[in-house]
Amino acid sequence: MSKRLLGGPALSVVLRDFSRRDAAAVCSKRVEVIPNGTPDPCPDFERAVLPRRLERLMDRRRRATGKLNVFRVLHVGLCAREKGIFDTLEAIDRANRKNSVTRFKLRVAGKFWIEAERQEFETRCAALKFPDGEPQVEILGFVSETQKNELFATSDCLCFPTYYSAENAPSVLVESMAFGLPVVTTDWRMMSELLPAGYPGVVPVQSPEQVAGKLVDAIDWNVFATLREHYLRHFTTGEFWPKMKSALLSA
Repeated sequence: MSKRLLGGPALSVVLRDFSRRDAAAVCSKRVEVIPNGTPDPCPDFERAVLPRRLERLMDRRRRATGKLNVFRVLHVGLCAREKGIFDTLEAIDRANRKNSVTRFKLRVAGKFWIEAERQEFETRCAALKFPDGEPQVEILGFVSETQKNELFATSDCLCFPTYYSAENAPSVLVESMAFGLPVVTTDWRMMSELLPAGYPGVVPVQSPEQVAGKLVDAIDWNVFATLREHYLRHFTTGEFWPKMKSALLSA
């Protein structure tokens, strides 16, 4: 039915190369790859966000001072097992066991869509505490756009080890790059295509041990400007509209 109604279009527009097979399925005559563009959520990156990221990086590298470092990990969006929320939790626990100088603290923003998973997650979180009793996880629930942007700006890393069956081009990765926020994610569907070539924070699906290892590595990453530049070159509305206009006019 889809092929009869939609088959043989003059043009199909897809988000990344991964989606070309969808266009091929309806026998598209031509395919253009045009990533979605978003209004810049962090226009003051150079002035307000980047200096703070560099300062925190220098603090983490000065471990010899004896100061206990806190590495703030963010998971934002729909909270579901396939979205990697439990793998993130397991990775936080393992990262804290691997590194005694840095405390990995997880902040979770979003709602669960399965009640049993919410209860399981909260039970597991209650058991994850540092030796002084401080919790390793802060559950924030649903947050506003302003609160979400503040979380992107003040976190040290996004952890998004998804293996969601319908994952496409999640905005959370694009927003993270806009804030120069390092990302640890999975080699699932088009995730690695969204990131700069050779980006170090990509792991196999359902591998919390490798996620933990990447979180530990991310303590020393200085990829803030690289991610921000990648966002500016590929995912702004200023990049999107001319490409879309050109593609439509050419058809």
